[in-house]
Amino acid sequence: TAGPSWLEIAPDGTLGGVPPTVPGMQQFTVRVTDSGGLFAEAVLNIHVIPATIYLDSNGADPGSGAPATLAWDSSSIWSPSPAGDAATLPWIDGSVAVFSAGTDATSTTVTVDGTKSVTGLTLEEGTLSLTGGALAPGGPAVPFQITGTATIASELAGGGLLKSGSGRLILEGAHTLAGLDVAQGTLTLRGALPAVASIPVAAATTLDGGGSTPAAVSVSGTLSAGEGAGSMTLGSLAFLTDSTLRWDCADWTGTAGTGFDTIDVTTLDLTGASPLRIEPAAASLANFTEAARSFPVIRTTGGITGFNPANVIIDDADFPGTAGTWTVRVDGNDLLLDYTPPPPFRLWQLSEFDGEADNPAIAGAAADPDQDGLENLLEFALGTDPNEPGSSPVAMDFIEVSGTLYLRLTIPRNPAATDVTFTVQTTSDLTDPRSWTAADTVVIEDTPALLVVRDALPGTRRFIRLMVEHAAAP
Repeated sequence: TAGPSWLEIAPDGTLGGVPPTVPGMQQFTVRVTDSGGLFAEAVLNIHVIPATIYLDSNGADPGSGAPATLAWDSSSIWSPSPAGDAATLPWIDGSVAVFSAGTDATSTTVTVDGTKSVTGLTLEEGTLSLTGGALAPGGPAVPFQITGTATIASELAGGGLLKSGSGRLILEGAHTLAGLDVAQGTLTLRGALPAVASIPVAAATTLDGGGSTPAAVSVSGTLSAGEGAGSMTLGSLAFLTDSTLRWDCADWTGTAGTGFDTIDVTTLDLTGASPLRIEPAAASLANFTEAARSFPVIRTTGGITGFNPANVIIDDADFPGTAGTWTVRVDGNDLLLDYTPPPPFRLWQLSEFDGEADNPAIAGAAADPDQDGLENLLEFALGTDPNEPGSSPVAMDFIEVSGTLYLRLTIPRNPAATDVTFTVQTTSDLTDPRSWTAADTVVIEDTPALLVVRDALPGTRRFIRLMVEHAAAP
């Protein structure tokens, strides 16, 4: 007497009918009346469970390994058997679609005809590509359980999607999903999600890709713009406890979105990011030089709240070939990642001594590995080879000025040695260390590659020397 119309009662009292495509509890009121007009009523609850049907991408011959290019239309290509070995049947709207039955599929391309209502989608193995038509998730959080890689270019129309499974789900094109939840594995957004209000990214999951959405994104797992260097556009963005921002760079001198990752958002909230791990990465880096560089990794229109550099951990293990340091800072509305190269002497140590660069007995400023009497700091300053014995290139002679001879030092300099100082001193008394002074000298030439200095005082007993000092402790 009341309830959905799909349930019918036969004259013999048998109940029957075809339930709707959307699962859930269906409630009916049933009345039984006798010949005298007396009746009794009861409430009948029927829980409609969606069907799970399997597509064997090899068609009617499970295990054959045949090429898999199929049309998802009215054809009988689905099987009620997980092994794909039962009689096939057409698609049943509201079912859970499982790809691929059997254990032999490697790659499946499926063209969707029209709109198919699904209450779940599972990729058990191989690689799946869905193109054409549309899929209509029949609920606010329909599970798409992916093992391997699934690419969906078919429109996802309405409803909500719950990304589960350890694999990667790639969304291409524009979708009218109302909800998205990244609960497991990786969700790669290459297209647009204009209707999604919020996207939670759970711990140990990843949201990446170069797509766009006005959604409020909250990250407990990993966020990465692009696949490699790229750009992503989001609504508001919040990093939560133990979250990670992976930042890729492909071209050291490139621009945001092509040379390196950048994310554009309305606002950035770092209040709950304790800690936030930032992972610079460069699988293949062009145009790198050991030069200072600042990168806008997240750009906002509405500002940044909750930034505390003490809560940021920078892990550059995936950014090989650099010797400098990374720091992060806020500049106006942007979050910047700064690279500071090592001091010149440190770069020289790394270049000259490779694996021994941190061994003070070999690469230290006072070490003399080639035993030619020139310590490493002096070899660096003069531009000589610390691994090949040689004599000092510093030349001492006399210069005549107005008929008077003066001591002169000619010193070749390493133009890259900008963190050392050269001081020429003179004295008349070797017995008094305090008598050495630079005040009694005249600089004749001072360029990045050459320093020429003479004594300012004449005399038959004069001495001249060169002192080289490091601006920072080696």
